[in-house]
Amino acid sequence: MSTPGTPAWLETPTGDPTASRDFYTGLFGWTYQEAYEGYTIALVDGVPVAGLYPPSAATPPGWLLYLHTADLDRTSALAAELGAKTVMGPLEIPGKGHVQLVTDPAGAVVGFWQATADESVLVGRPGALAWQEVVTRDTEVADAFYRSVFGYEERQVGDGEQLDYKVWSVGGTEVAGRLRMGPDFPPDLTPHWMVYFAVSPEVGTDKAAEQATALGGTVDVQPFDSPYGRIAVVRDPYGSAFSLITPAWPTTPDA
Repeated sequence: MSTPGTPAWLETPTGDPTASRDFYTGLFGWTYQEAYEGYTIALVDGVPVAGLYPPSAATPPGWLLYLHTADLDRTSALAAELGAKTVMGPLEIPGKGHVQLVTDPAGAVVGFWQATADESVLVGRPGALAWQEVVTRDTEVADAFYRSVFGYEERQVGDGEQLDYKVWSVGGTEVAGRLRMGPDFPPDLTPHWMVYFAVSPEVGTDKAAEQATALGGTVDVQPFDSPYGRIAVVRDPYGSAFSLITPAWPTTPDA
């Protein structure tokens, strides 16, 4: 079974499917297959990596991350008890499982996914998910919520003042992070989950950021070095923000 608290799926709304497809194909080489009711699945080497769907009043803008749960009813009830507010669901995705979107008590939207089959979103290859972190101001509330829901183990990175970052693990495996928004973040930026897509060393983050701009996107944060790799924050033509990273660790051999 897929491990609770690990990434299950990610998706983003788009009001211009053609522009979004062209953008991500140019940036990552994604191909596509139609699923249902306008929902499009993006693939890398024939393996699903993300979803694109028409926007609606029920779902927020930007990239949405879903985390595995073995029991959605239990997770939903516990999340509500801890102060989460339902955004959508629970509802059934035929043949895939049951999902729910909530706003966590610190203000970030996150999804829960009880999958029918033992499957997870592709990670590690260029063009696929590489990392994920919740970016928030109320760190104590966020830490307590996710620790209670998924049993995350925590490792502090930084001094907790100038840099307050925690790495969350399940069974000793690092699965997500939590970043405190400091004074350098825009005051109107709402808490959110940031997803990172891997970039191959042959391309590199700098060139990928240039490609994103040429394809109609924008660069929010210019490329910079980190202990985990070179990172940039960009937005697609519809405004969904995500990070590019050329990981300091090797990508999967079949990437």
